[in-house]
Amino acid sequence: MCREALLRQNIGWYDFVQDRSFLSQISDLAVALYYCWLPTFVIVPAFLVVSALISTFQSRMAVQEQRAYAKSGNMAQEVLANIKTVRVFGGPNCSNSLQ
Repeated sequence: MCREALLRQNIGWYDFVQDRSFLSQISDLAVALYYCWLPTFVIVPAFLVVSALISTFQSRMAVQEQRAYAKSGNMAQEVLANIKTVRVFGGPNCSNSLQ
């Protein structure tokens, strides 16, 4: 009954209605289990495994990204401190070449 109502909708209706609440997703899973339970039991665990792998990969990449940003920030800070030191000890000749 609900499936027929969804199939009768004009295709443009789906462009404006985006109900992806938790209850809607659970009901979609229940409908999938009712109509085709075997592929659902294959697809859902595969989806969960792939999601876990992607999440693990993304968290590892985020850690590496933060380390790289920290390293580059330290390097930039050191360069700026050294430029100030060179300007102080280099005198007016050095400050003209930096501008």
